[in-house]
Amino acid sequence: MGDSLIANKFNSWLVVGVADKVHSNIKYNCVCDCGTEKSVYKSHLTSNASKSCGCISNKKGEASAKSYNRWIMMKKRCYDTSSKDYSNYGGRGIKVCDRWLDFKLYYKDVGESPDGMTLDRYPDNNGDYEPSNWRWASRSEQCYNRRRWGKIDISGIHLRSSGN
Repeated sequence: MGDSLIANKFNSWLVVGVADKVHSNIKYNCVCDCGTEKSVYKSHLTSNASKSCGCISNKKGEASAKSYNRWIMMKKRCYDTSSKDYSNYGGRGIKVCDRWLDFKLYYKDVGESPDGMTLDRYPDNNGDYEPSNWRWASRSEQCYNRRRWGKIDISGIHLRSSGN
């Protein structure tokens, strides 16, 4: 394991960033499966001294680490120029609305991430991530909401065609 633990999972903790670094005492920003955010020492993560925020279980209505990670990745695609996906999102001008920059408000709007589903900008694939432009979609549904697919209308029949 290198010095960076970002994107690694330790028990109920998902490491999302570096909080503080003083000599060899590194604290990481972590999110518990229940949605609680806390700074945790690296040694506490790697030794299993800290397994969660202290919650008993992930209660219904509280965010999972999976939902939080999807929120992080959405913002990364739009704002992190070093992201491999930036050119298809932020590089095209796609943003996250101000409301969704706050995880609690984003989660209030979209809820828990269903298994096998992804957050899709719909109905406007060229639009921003915002309350009026999203849905949970399967990979196959999302496949048809890409720029490379164009709509063809022949006598009132709508077809989709792969285009450039």
